[in-house]
Amino acid sequence: DDKENIDPLVAEILKQSKEKIKEQQRENDEIANSQKKVEQDNKSLRAQNSLLKNLTNYESEKHAEITHHISKYSRELDSLIKFLYNELDKQTINRNEIIKRLASMKNISNKMKVFYKIILKSNLNVKNNLPINIVEYLDFYVNDIASLDAEETKIILTMDKDFINENDWIFICDPYDISVIVDNMYANAKELNATYLNIILDYSNGKRMIKFLSDTKHIPDDLLLKIFELGYSTKRKGTGIGLYSIKMICNELKWDIFAKNIEEGVCFELELN
Repeated sequence: DDKENIDPLVAEILKQSKEKIKEQQRENDEIANSQKKVEQDNKSLRAQNSLLKNLTNYESEKHAEITHHISKYSRELDSLIKFLYNELDKQTINRNEIIKRLASMKNISNKMKVFYKIILKSNLNVKNNLPINIVEYLDFYVNDIASLDAEETKIILTMDKDFINENDWIFICDPYDISVIVDNMYANAKELNATYLNIILDYSNGKRMIKFLSDTKHIPDDLLLKIFELGYSTKRKGTGIGLYSIKMICNELKWDIFAKNIEEGVCFELELN
């Protein structure tokens, strides 16, 4: 009687033990599969990191190559422009030489288009005429880009952020135009032997102004408007293109620009309408 009473209990215990063993085996199998998946994921991640590293190195090399060529062609264009300007200043113009230089400029233009396509292929953001924050962009461009080229003439950005609401400085424009304005203003100050170019953001009397102050010598009052004309320059070897280019950008953006003499030197003021 005792055997008949015990056997069902033992049978139940054995049954539960087998189920526990099976459950443990399933858990072990799941753990093993998880570990295998982790190993596969790690292997895939290492492969991706290796590929990304190679691509990064490749992109860095391409970026350095493109940067080198753009810098080279920019210098060549500057040289060609100066040559053409000097030719126009002569009484007898060498038409063949001018045609050769124009062909060179066209060739450089075509190469620049190739670089533009490469940059587009790299999925870089090259869109223009979008809403940009002038305060943020000037802060970036002046302090991180333009200041790298500053030598004898220091370039300084002055803005009192406590009194500047950045939302008031959002404009639809091409940021590269802003860069061109800064670069030309700096080049102008440097060529006139200024020790500094101070860029001041000012918002007073309902007017948003970007002021470019430098300690250059005063401009005769009767020339304060003429300096923006194409081909006119107060510098001995000037091309008369820099300030004209700035004027054209301002006209396109419907901004006003004017120059005035101040105690420290000369101030160019851009009024952002």
